[in-house]
Amino acid sequence: MSTYDGTGCGRGQFLPPGCGYHTRSRPPAVTETEAIGAWMRFSRGKNTRELGRICEAGGIDPRSNEITIARDLETGTGSEGGYTVHAGVVGALVRARSTYGQIRERAKLFPRPDGSSFKVPISDDTANFATVVAEEGDSTGGTDPVFAEADLTPYKLDSKILKISEELMADAQFNMEEYVGTILGERLWRAQERYALIGSGSGEPEGVTVGGTAALTAASAAAVTAKELIELAAGLDPMYRGSRRTTWLMNNSTLAAIQNLVAGDGHPLLRPLADRPRTLLGHDLIILGDMPGMTAGLKPIVLGNVEHLGISEVGGISLQRFDELYRETGQLGFRAVLRTSSAVLVPSAFRVLTMHA
Repeated sequence: MSTYDGTGCGRGQFLPPGCGYHTRSRPPAVTETEAIGAWMRFSRGKNTRELGRICEAGGIDPRSNEITIARDLETGTGSEGGYTVHAGVVGALVRARSTYGQIRERAKLFPRPDGSSFKVPISDDTANFATVVAEEGDSTGGTDPVFAEADLTPYKLDSKILKISEELMADAQFNMEEYVGTILGERLWRAQERYALIGSGSGEPEGVTVGGTAALTAASAAAVTAKELIELAAGLDPMYRGSRRTTWLMNNSTLAAIQNLVAGDGHPLLRPLADRPRTLLGHDLIILGDMPGMTAGLKPIVLGNVEHLGISEVGGISLQRFDELYRETGQLGFRAVLRTSSAVLVPSAFRVLTMHA
């Protein structure tokens, strides 16, 4: 948040003296949650002067229609004094991300200062290796890796406007901050995860089903066999296959369909392994609702090392308040915006199964 520049109450700036919300004695320090909550209720609240003072104490201009929140969205760790979870809007965003952040937490994150063009050079050097030469011998000729670019230029994800009635705002039992944070957070994080899985990469982020290697086409348009899954796994380069970040990606329906598949030795493909309650051919599974089903021509199963998926994010989440748009209907609008993108960094790190067309 920038400091006040003397030109008036600006968006996301500290309030200047004489702005109407300063008193001789500054209000006591308030939490981030309290300041954001006061800002959300300011335009329709009954106690606007008090709400303005709370905003001021938290460094927020109550007249601003947009603030940036939750840059880090961290819950804290034991070494930092306990597993603290934020309350209000920020806490709701944290919990929403934990629900729809399974891909994000394993991917390679690229924080960005702005939304300018951002491309990452990538290469696959798994086919090259060192050779033995004589102690005094000349170095052998080299093979340069072939470089390409992964486009991680951020796109704007818009949660769409969520409308809250004045009656709900006035209800002391209604936790508006929690409700707004949960709904808008789920919309944003769910969209980010969906694009990271199935995004086309054309006018939108790229997903692993598109950027990964199309490795195998199933013989059937509606089912897969144990042999096909074994073949899909066997083809993944050992460099990626040995990592704990290498996982199967599929939805619940696909999991149910392969639940009873067995290998040639009669053992089930799905089995517990050491401290992991469920693995498929030695790899963990992530069950994701946005993965396609086993339908003709779709890509329902991916095996890959998710750390070779890149996700870019610009700053925090922008929370916008619409004071006048729905005043005639007695409602207040809120919208959240996240600038983000995704792209596969190493296509060979992901093997994708396609259903027969």
